Amino acid sequence: MSGKDQSVVSKEALMSTKSGKQIIKQGLFKSKGFKLFNQYKEEAESEFPKFAQRFTDDLFREIKNDSSPSDTQKAFSDEVCSTEIILENSEIPKIKSK
Repeated sequence: MSGKDQSVVSKEALMSTKSGKQIIKQGLFKSKGFKLFNQYKEEAESEFPKFAQRFTDDLFREIKNDSSPSDTQKAFSDEVCSTEIILENSEIPKIKSK
């Protein structure tokens, strides 16, 4: 870029016009937005294993304490319209015995 081109995109030049001020604001917001995004992404990455462990422990406890886990799972699968995460009936006694 020549010296003339550089002066058009300098901070001082941008601050002298309404459009330039908007460009600077957008740049600042993107920067802050990205920092927040990155912070939440890192938080999620570090917290997810803990969440997965809590979920597994709670699910295990509920299956052990449920008097009819297969009926409960059937009702749940009907509610969410999916059978992908439902245990086979033959797997339930193995889990309850742990």
